[in-house]
Amino acid sequence: MSNKRNTIMLFVMLLLILLLLTPMNGVTPNRNTEKREQDTNQIAVEPSGDPTEREEKLSVSVNLEPDEFAVLQTMNQQYMREHQVVVELSNTYPEDAYQRYAEQAMLGDAADVMLLQSEWVNKFAVSGYLLPVDSYFSGVAASEPLDWIMNQVKWNGYIWGIPKDVDPYILVWNPKLLRELSMDQLPSEKEGWINLERHLAKLPNGPYLMAADQNDGYQILSLLRRLGRTGDMSTLLESLRPHLYMTKDSTTLWGMMARGEVLAILSTFSAWQQHHHGELSIEAVNPAQNGKSYWARSQSFVISSKTRLEKEAKDWIQAMTTSKAQEEVFQESRMLPSLKYMYTPSSLPALPGAIRDRLAQMTDLGIKNSPSHVQEMKKLGHVFGQYVQNLVPLQTLALQLESLEMDTIKSVDPHDESEKGTSTMVNP
Repeated sequence: MSNKRNTIMLFVMLLLILLLLTPMNGVTPNRNTEKREQDTNQIAVEPSGDPTEREEKLSVSVNLEPDEFAVLQTMNQQYMREHQVVVELSNTYPEDAYQRYAEQAMLGDAADVMLLQSEWVNKFAVSGYLLPVDSYFSGVAASEPLDWIMNQVKWNGYIWGIPKDVDPYILVWNPKLLRELSMDQLPSEKEGWINLERHLAKLPNGPYLMAADQNDGYQILSLLRRLGRTGDMSTLLESLRPHLYMTKDSTTLWGMMARGEVLAILSTFSAWQQHHHGELSIEAVNPAQNGKSYWARSQSFVISSKTRLEKEAKDWIQAMTTSKAQEEVFQESRMLPSLKYMYTPSSLPALPGAIRDRLAQMTDLGIKNSPSHVQEMKKLGHVFGQYVQNLVPLQTLALQLESLEMDTIKSVDPHDESEKGTSTMVNP
């Protein structure tokens, strides 16, 4: 009985071992099936054969008018075809650009490359949002851009922006209206303005003397500079205030010019190229002899400090800022080049010689290059608009201008130490 029990137990154990060694579905694994499954997984994650899709995309954000953006899009498409890279190009409304770029940079979401107004570069560099681009400028390249733009994009001994284009502020005036006021040229000093104001005061429904966009602080700065020496501005501005017109939309100024409602307006060279009609004349906002610096707008490419594509960013910027590229931009959108050697009569025949020479020769814009510059310029436009409406006294305007210009706080008599450090533009 014992032997029979042992035999049964042995049989049961052998049966259990056999069941354990056999798969539940009764099918032996097939090595070819396993290999097929592995190959299928590999195909699902394998990148496309197109090399551009295997690389990271370079993101570029600009703030341009539609015609300017169209030119850049064409240049970018050509660059992508030639270099087999993908560049995502996006455009932001110029009015929203500063705030949007600042917020994106603060959150670490900025594009690899941004196009900033050159006067913004200092603020972004101080805030740690940018990478220095000194390596871009080597040898001849270091002396190519206009001096005053390079001074705008420098901070703490480094270069933070690569200039793209230039758009100077100009004075546009109506020669026919001026002749009716017994003058051939717009004045640049106090006596001439007072004489012109006397002629205007005699007309019952005469035109405004000058108009500007108060949302553009640089137009206001240019207007004030044209009026002459700071020390003469107090009584002069009080006399001219009734004949000044402020708007919040630059496009309305051209309509006023067409209807003969204003003698002169502040604008930019590119806007004049787009809107001018009839017999209008242009000139530098302030002539060299009045000792004031000449303001011009410019734009520069910068590289985000968060980018992982620094080399790709520099290569793209270099392609977009060559002399050939800048010449194409000028022909299509009328934005002037940033390269100094292009400022010749043959290269820029439409630009008056006096403006061309000023842009090529000046080294600064007479403005303190500080992180608060952008906010201070906006405030200047707002304060001047209030002054023209007689809502604030002249002293308020004087203090605002004093915080901006490098040459505002000056003594009338350079030997009079008692007046140094105070504004010479006071409330009469």
